[in-house]
Amino acid sequence: MGREVELVELRFEETYPLREGVLWPGRPDLAALDCDPQGKHWGVRRTSGELVSVISVFVSPDGREAQFRKFATAVECQGQGLGSLLLQHVIQQARQQGVQRLWCNARSNQASFYEKRGMQLDGEAFLKNGVEYICMEMQLCPMDS
Repeated sequence: MGREVELVELRFEETYPLREGVLWPGRPDLAALDCDPQGKHWGVRRTSGELVSVISVFVSPDGREAQFRKFATAVECQGQGLGSLLLQHVIQQARQQGVQRLWCNARSNQASFYEKRGMQLDGEAFLKNGVEYICMEMQLCPMDS
């Protein structure tokens, strides 16, 4: 990766500036989720302290499914493997927790990013807040303990 980074667990409020800056510039109302307090929030932080990638994960009450949302990497840091590092961490954590299906509503223009990392299209594209999304999913096998 070239740069020294660390993967950290975050408080949900810490994800908001990056979520807004990357996903919803000028729309802080769309950067926050009502369910944020129930999620797990992860980030990649440079050793300088700068947060450069964030993701939030929400596990279903029965523990069988997990959805990740608000996955954002600073524009100037995209293509450096930081988002991949974060997604791989989420996949590993989900497996360890016995999650069977990991999914997200991805922006359609990012579908190939998820496909390259083992996720598959699930259903038709749809519009939300003027952005086209597609559901991406991955079936997980629990890790051997």
